[in-house]
Amino acid sequence: MKTPVIEFASPNEMAALQQQKLVDLISYVSKHSPFYQKQFQQHGVSSTSIKSISDLTRLPVTTKDHLQQFNWDFYVFPKVRLQNTPALRVHWEDR
Repeated sequence: MKTPVIEFASPNEMAALQQQKLVDLISYVSKHSPFYQKQFQQHGVSSTSIKSISDLTRLPVTTKDHLQQFNWDFYVFPKVRLQNTPALRVHWEDR
């Protein structure tokens, strides 16, 4: 197995990679997650304003109640894919 390049990265290179991954993740959920789209809008957070770990304090907190109440809004892929999954069909039909 090949060792990932990050294993040999300097602390500054690791921090830069983490920062880029954070920006990519926030951008992705803001485009694909109905829950985070609503949360960002309600709390006046622009996904483009999150550029570093220190910006995380501006994000609204996600609670257990959110996960339970808005479970389906967390999915970031088309729900039709789930409808065709036998193991999830019963859960899906509850919605």
